Amino acid sequence: MKKSIRHIQCCTRIILALLCILFSGGRTKAQTTISAYDITLAGSNTAMSVAWHPAYSRYYASSGGGSDSPVTTFSSTGSLLSTTTHNFDNRGFWYNASNSRIEGTSYGTGDYGYYPLDGSGTPNGNVSLYGYSGTPGDQSGGIRNANNGEILFYTGTSYFYRYNTSGTQLGIVNITVPGGATFNNSHMIYTGISGQEVGFYDYTNRRVYLYSIAGGSYSYYYSLPASAPNPGSFGFAYANGRFFLASNGTWYGYPTTATAPSNPSSVTATYNILCNGASTTLTAIGAVGTVYWYTGSCGGTQVTTGNPVIVSPSSSTTYYARNFNNGLYSAGCASISIVVNPRPTVADLQATGTGIKWYLTSSGGTALASDVQLQNNTHYYASQTVNGVESTTRLDVLVTMTNP
Repeated sequence: MKKSIRHIQCCTRIILALLCILFSGGRTKAQTTISAYDITLAGSNTAMSVAWHPAYSRYYASSGGGSDSPVTTFSSTGSLLSTTTHNFDNRGFWYNASNSRIEGTSYGTGDYGYYPLDGSGTPNGNVSLYGYSGTPGDQSGGIRNANNGEILFYTGTSYFYRYNTSGTQLGIVNITVPGGATFNNSHMIYTGISGQEVGFYDYTNRRVYLYSIAGGSYSYYYSLPASAPNPGSFGFAYANGRFFLASNGTWYGYPTTATAPSNPSSVTATYNILCNGASTTLTAIGAVGTVYWYTGSCGGTQVTTGNPVIVSPSSSTTYYARNFNNGLYSAGCASISIVVNPRPTVADLQATGTGIKWYLTSSGGTALASDVQLQNNTHYYASQTVNGVESTTRLDVLVTMTNP
């Protein structure tokens, strides 16, 4: 029997705005004045909150007051598309980028669940509960921290609450409320903007104060026109780069100076073709802010965040990269397709001889079936059988798998 070392290679392959500098207690504070709203969402009953779904380019406005309180769905320009009920008395409301769902919390115990969407993005059926329940107040509207998945609540005090998705309170974060300000006592917002992650609406002075997620003094504020709605409870949200305020069943969206980041220009991979079980590194070219990675579609099933990222698909997969910056997603994605070929098996091993059998040991053991998948950097041992007698010595073959 001739000695043969087999090397197996997988077949692979700036809107203009008034900027002011305010000096208070020796600290510099920045301000932007927003002169007018640029979109309305009409028909929300007892308005709670607004969420934006980037994959469907739709706004969702939640209502409260009873289990039959509706969710109204709107186009990107504010056209009413549907009104649906979901057996859920909503308070908190948000888009969860990690699973591409519209989620929320309820009145009272703060049940946490998601609104099922059909293929067109229309809410369909009762809210599916996750099993989470916990809130600091019956009327408190939770909002999700997109960075770590925590649920944040506010009840009109000088701090906000942190909860995990099991309903456990993790602690409070103190904030300094500016003199003369009166914050909406049920709803806060999460923007995702570095150093200005959370916000509160001063309905007395029509200002949105933004704070670091660590709390303390505010880091920025926006002044809204005197005609802006002034809800003391509910009716305050942030979605798609806009502050939303509700009055008499209509939401008014006030655009911030933030602009959506550009799309990544392309995606590269260290290997475009893999054996099943192998990995490749994906890099989004033209990354801005945080890169979100999806499969299925742009904004579909979130896989991970970051740039570059390592993936190990079990089947051929197309990956989509999307930029997220200043609380906004890029309009589209860049994508790349990774081809995954079946992993080689014992049947792919070759040795010259008669009645070849393959083992994982140099002596003893059990012969391997032909369909057993090969492992990288692993020794396999071949015997041959002649005239019914199996050889006592075995050929040592080291298998290495590489991606071109």
